[in-house]
Amino acid sequence: MVWIPIDDPATLPPTCENNFEIRESLNDGSNDIMMFDAVRIFNRRPRILVGLLLLIFAPFTSAQIPGGPVQEQKKQEQNKKDEESESPSHFPEIEFVASNKFRSLGYIQPVLKQGANFEVHYFGIDGADVAVVNGSWTFRAGKHLKLTPGLGVYFGEHQKTSPAIAFRWEIETRRVFSQGLFLQSLGKNENFEEEEQSFSGVRPSIWDGNHVSLRYKRWEIGPLWERIHGREGNEWKGGMRTAFRFWRYVSGLLVIVGPDAEVRGGFIVSRPPE
Repeated sequence: MVWIPIDDPATLPPTCENNFEIRESLNDGSNDIMMFDAVRIFNRRPRILVGLLLLIFAPFTSAQIPGGPVQEQKKQEQNKKDEESESPSHFPEIEFVASNKFRSLGYIQPVLKQGANFEVHYFGIDGADVAVVNGSWTFRAGKHLKLTPGLGVYFGEHQKTSPAIAFRWEIETRRVFSQGLFLQSLGKNENFEEEEQSFSGVRPSIWDGNHVSLRYKRWEIGPLWERIHGREGNEWKGGMRTAFRFWRYVSGLLVIVGPDAEVRGGFIVSRPPE
């Protein structure tokens, strides 16, 4: 509110006559006019109100600006969800390989995202079919190493059904991929004869699919070794393994092992590399 003394209200501009309030002084008889510019105050109020609204809602409106920090975060979260939907945590792993002397099938089904799995491992060895069905739990030891112990049942031809322990390990980086499987029956197999030889009961164990491979784009190649203990003594084999991923979830597999030359072919169904 501004007080401006004037002598004659008639001298005020026409546009300002309605904006002034005239007050007579009782002391000296002079006229004072209180000038209250209602128009200016009214004109300023919308500007002040708009400024306050901008200050209040600026953090929220920035989320609607393309490329803003909130919008970018939402986009990254959506991309992450899309990747998880394309590579679900419960996607199974299947590996099959066979030759005229050997057959192997592995099936691993994640059950819980926390690490629980259901597994089936089958082997056809020298006319004897054996299998292990087990449950397991995957533990992460660092960023690239997975350790998976398990407990199940070992059974098959010339085999005594018995408890069995299982252990898998896996190392995966951008350029190196390595994994292995160990199965151990806790019971002895049955006595049987093969090619006029008699075999006494032993606790069979199997190392299978152990390899260290280098990755280049869709290719994997590296050394492989295995051991089968189903009779007196151990049967070691070694060779080379190569795999080519020709589809997002499917790879072709070729294995060459010795000492007796043996060529195996098969396929792998698994999640894409991390």
